[in-house]
Amino acid sequence: MSPATAYRSTGSAWVQSGLTGKVRHDGADVAFSPPTATAEAVAWPAGPSLTDGIDGDQDYNLGLEFSLFGVGGSCTGFRWAPTPLTSTAPNGGVNIGRLWDAAGNALTAPVTFGPASGGGTVDVSFASPVSLSAATTYVVSVYTRRYVFLSNSTWDETSPSGRIRADRGRLRLDSDGVSRFPGDSFDAIYFISPLVVFA
Repeated sequence: MSPATAYRSTGSAWVQSGLTGKVRHDGADVAFSPPTATAEAVAWPAGPSLTDGIDGDQDYNLGLEFSLFGVGGSCTGFRWAPTPLTSTAPNGGVNIGRLWDAAGNALTAPVTFGPASGGGTVDVSFASPVSLSAATTYVVSVYTRRYVFLSNSTWDETSPSGRIRADRGRLRLDSDGVSRFPGDSFDAIYFISPLVVFA
């Protein structure tokens, strides 16, 4: 049995209570709790035209510039599409994910994770959610060796609700094992998206 949702009166409307517990209904205890929020991601327009890109023995800081429209939210991590082939990750075999405040290229959240392969997408979580403000520019990036790519000239792309707005791809080439802010802009999709929960 799925949990029920409890409500409370504010005097002008009924709103979700934010409480958990149980109530007795038809001779049985029924649990109630707030609904679990679902993270949103950018909805890309098509699959990659290049499924396994590499330029020599180069490592890449691949990124996406985005902002939130109308309301702030919490970034829990990011979604990324690695290459369909098993790839060797840089920096001793780990990929590095980063969330940056684009004003000053300030790092706000780091995470390392093992090499991802086999195509599809992977969701990577930060140690704790990061609060994002509306109308502020952020960049989410992955430091990796291979990549998937789609040329794009239709920016901006959005999440299904329109509250996440992405307006350019970001790139920086570095082969010294260091994740850096991807400072160069491209009309390219590297299939990286923040995962954002809205209240």
